[in-house]
Amino acid sequence: MRASLPFFKMHGLGNDFVVVEATAFRRRALSARELCDRHFGVGADQLLILRQTAGAFSDFEMKIQNQDGSPASMCGNGIRAAALYARTQGWKCKKPHEWLVLTDSGILTVRESGKTQFDVEMGIPHFMGHATVQGTNWVKVDVGNPHAVTFVQGVDEIDIQSEGRRLEFHPRTGGKQGTNVEWVEIKGPRHIRVGVWERGAGATLACGTGACAAAAAAIRCEKVKPGAVRVDLPGGSLTITWAGPGKMLKMRGPAQVAYQGEI
Repeated sequence: MRASLPFFKMHGLGNDFVVVEATAFRRRALSARELCDRHFGVGADQLLILRQTAGAFSDFEMKIQNQDGSPASMCGNGIRAAALYARTQGWKCKKPHEWLVLTDSGILTVRESGKTQFDVEMGIPHFMGHATVQGTNWVKVDVGNPHAVTFVQGVDEIDIQSEGRRLEFHPRTGGKQGTNVEWVEIKGPRHIRVGVWERGAGATLACGTGACAAAAAAIRCEKVKPGAVRVDLPGGSLTITWAGPGKMLKMRGPAQVAYQGEI
């Protein structure tokens, strides 16, 4: 009989995660598919596997697996949850209230801005050109993982389930590696509303990197003004700040513990 695996169930705006420590996870024969299954497991969009590091350049490492078992290089909501977990567990950080997190997209800085609020330096967004699919123009942007962004009159009019499946691996938007997909409705000069399809997870209540990609694309395409942009997602709002090309993109948002247990 397999030993139980301790876990935390956490979320950022409803984008939910099973959070485990790497050493305990490796000892158990459990997969991301089992843990993230909403009927037979804990249920989550992604599995976060964390490991304390003794290196000079990071405080801990975060590995991500989607609910279908595929890897993800970065997760904006997940990194905030990971920082909250590290604080909850009393892990040490090199600077007070600041975490250096090693991800597959590099080392990112997460600063505590409140009891459950965090600011994340997400890096410089890289625009990868445009693609047209059946008359719809898509902006392709990488913010640690790939995204395809388009602008719509109303997010509620989009069938995200069917369109997301169609576009995730479409040769012009995602290709074989796949992509996250965002539909962006402009609400004001510093305010957008976003619908999200996450690669490997499907339609989710929120996506941190998706909010970053959407805000950066909206600023780049002069749909909103540079600076702080409110991004409304089905699960709540994030603040994304970007001054323009070559500048650091920053994200502010919450993370919460739903419960902890063993499986």
